[in-house]
Amino acid sequence: MTGKHRPVFQGQRFSLFDWQLDRLNQMLGRQSESFDVLGFLFDLDAALASSGHIVPPQKQQHEWLEQLVFAEARRRALPIANVPKLGKLSTRMADALTSIMGKK
Repeated sequence: MTGKHRPVFQGQRFSLFDWQLDRLNQMLGRQSESFDVLGFLFDLDAALASSGHIVPPQKQQHEWLEQLVFAEARRRALPIANVPKLGKLSTRMADALTSIMGKK
């Protein structure tokens, strides 16, 4: 068995696989290195674990993570190469991220 099905990030609340990391980096484009997706995920997971927030089921986690990364990139005023085709990012998602991460 190859490492193909092992997560590249395994947190307390969620996991991320290679294909998901690739899609997030594609979405961020040139900003992916400065964004530091894995660093963001470690911080997000720690904030979720300490706050007790519930995460979506695994089948829905990638869409949820794309929305959170997109909201964080917007908060940082980073230009994004590919806006996720997930529908409109609601202000509630951005507010939820702010609440989870403890940033005002």
